[in-house]
Amino acid sequence: MAMAETARGTVHEWQRDHMGHINVRAYMEFFEEACWQFYTMLGLTASRLRSGEVHLAAVQQNISYQKELYPG
Repeated sequence: MAMAETARGTVHEWQRDHMGHINVRAYMEFFEEACWQFYTMLGLTASRLRSGEVHLAAVQQNISYQKELYPG
């Protein structure tokens, strides 16, 4: 399966941690946005999810950080 871009954004100053790069909370917010885009690509719209036809739950998250992100 080819890689698909599911999110693009800007890191803001208020998302920095004590070391100057993006904090874990902000990563999770970006991840949530990317998930919704991916669901849409699969045809899983918000209305379809609300219908009860499909149920999704994040029951485990394994994160491997590749590179720090900085504001800008």
